[in-house]
Amino acid sequence: MKNTNFRKAFYVFDLLMLGITTISLIHVTANGFRYLWLFLLLDYLLLLRTNITFLLYRTEKHTIWPIVVFTVMFGLYFFFGGFENVWYGMDKLTAIAVSQRHSLDIEWLFEAIFVWTWLMPLVTYGFLFCTKKIEKRDTKWTSLAGLAVFHDKAGRMFMVLSGMASCSYLVGRVMDFGLSCYVMLCYVWFGVGNLLSGEPIHWTKGTLGRVCVVVCSDVCFQQSTVPMQ
Repeated sequence: MKNTNFRKAFYVFDLLMLGITTISLIHVTANGFRYLWLFLLLDYLLLLRTNITFLLYRTEKHTIWPIVVFTVMFGLYFFFGGFENVWYGMDKLTAIAVSQRHSLDIEWLFEAIFVWTWLMPLVTYGFLFCTKKIEKRDTKWTSLAGLAVFHDKAGRMFMVLSGMASCSYLVGRVMDFGLSCYVMLCYVWFGVGNLLSGEPIHWTKGTLGRVCVVVCSDVCFQQSTVPMQ
């Protein structure tokens, strides 16, 4: 039982780190991205990374192929300094979120989160392989390429919340007023996501969704009105 609980907690923590990575990239790319193809590639890599987490949880042997693709592509962007502006931007955004006008100098923290996002799949797969916990399953290539996350209840929930936070952030950047308008907009989107997945909206999910939208939109509003020193 303890091993099972630890295993679940480990992958929940990984999804939390992945969520922070996603918001970080959205925060920077929303300010303008020079190449559309690179923006789309990063979006797919984030989807692939999320997919890998759920494949690892199922101890799928063929997970090694999407892991190799993600590790190489994400690593190239990492080594060529593509994320340096992301870490600086999130340091600034965090300072605004806690009502500070000065940098918190925590770029190292977001760099560590990106390193976790990048290397965790490879290290975890290596551990599972060495301990002989990897199993060969009849998994389709479409699931390996990104669809496995949509076949899992928790995966659908994570994608709905991620999409909701992303939408609230992007809408919040161009709206400095009418908070209730885009709270309702994103909550409706949240409801549609649950409807498509065949799940009812439980009050706990609804509350979490509202809090997520309010926090993201409030930070966006402060970002557009509070200068940094």
